Amino acid sequence: MSSSRETHAGSSFRLLTLGGLSLVAPTGTVVRQQRRRLALLALVAAARDRGVSRDKLIAWLSPESTTDSARHSLHQLLYYLRQQAGENVFIGSDPLVLNPVIVSSDLMEFETAITAGSFERAVGLYKGPFLDGFHLTDSSEFDEWAAAERSRFATAFADALLRLAGEATERSDHAQSIKWWRQLADQDPLSGRAALGLMRSLAASGDAPAALVHARAHESLVRTELGSGPDPEVIALVADLQRAPRANSHVRDVSSSNIESDGTARDRHRIAQGKTATVRSTAGVTRCIRE
Repeated sequence: MSSSRETHAGSSFRLLTLGGLSLVAPTGTVVRQQRRRLALLALVAAARDRGVSRDKLIAWLSPESTTDSARHSLHQLLYYLRQQAGENVFIGSDPLVLNPVIVSSDLMEFETAITAGSFERAVGLYKGPFLDGFHLTDSSEFDEWAAAERSRFATAFADALLRLAGEATERSDHAQSIKWWRQLADQDPLSGRAALGLMRSLAASGDAPAALVHARAHESLVRTELGSGPDPEVIALVADLQRAPRANSHVRDVSSSNIESDGTARDRHRIAQGKTATVRSTAGVTRCIRE
């Protein structure tokens, strides 16, 4: 059997965390991996350059084990990962930092893009909630950590979309404005702010009927899921569009800063929970919503 250094020299694995959790080999195939090893990689990747201490890894991965047993288990996890990806997969010993030359990560790239203000790149990297569908059955500590991170990344994604939508609206780029507002509305169909932004962009582009269709779907979802009506600004815009379906020049373009509504705090709270569910709107489109 060839050594890990020889096998993986010059190659790069890829850790995918947004929309699930998997390790992709340099050949492009998904590596069949024990769940706890994947969890360890996710923990170290999320720590970025700060790294994560062995004690914290033990607390998240083996909370029910004795200290000696937990340390032995961590040693075994690190040993097998080094055998599989190479001796240099981690930088340092304690804390541990994931070596991006050996294992790149969509998570690290997403955060780098957000920090750099490259919001379109960040949005392109976000394929779904952090570690979506992944959990460790015997570690509530890990699941709680993952839920907090999921909320953080979902909020960063929504904020990036809001920035893109607002910038496109300000320069009257209706096609791009509609694109970003629609993506924001798809992420959170219950958001009054997203519904209002998409409706205004559609109306400004001359497609008031589409704006009214979205309003009806949004209202149906809000009443079904929250037991209340849509935000007052959504109701007011519907009334305006219905009164003058052929003359929508009065429907002004607005930036993201002008689209705050009574439901904004509710939207932010729901996004921060990081919980998702799938529902079907009255328009017949399956969407992922935040409860």
